[in-house]
Amino acid sequence: MTASAGEPTDRPDPDPTPTPIRAVVFDMDGLMFNSEEIYDIVGQTLLERRGYRFTKKLKDAMMGLKPQYTFEVMIKMHDLADDWQSLQIESNAVFLDNIT
Repeated sequence: MTASAGEPTDRPDPDPTPTPIRAVVFDMDGLMFNSEEIYDIVGQTLLERRGYRFTKKLKDAMMGLKPQYTFEVMIKMHDLADDWQSLQIESNAVFLDNIT
């Protein structure tokens, strides 16, 4: 008896070449990993070092923006002397300190 189209067979796949990757999943909304809490800690740490608090108002204004724009919002709301690039570097360091 032979297998019909679509039925499995006991024969190995005639082409053992690995199938190329066709999709990649990026978790940008906390579905797989809840990273929002760590970003709250990072924001709070950055602002505490400058004498401010990370408020819901600031968080809401930053939500969903690309990193450059989040830091520019933080700078504008608190009249910080920092540029966005230095805040991003510091933010990355604080983030890594809190996940390891």
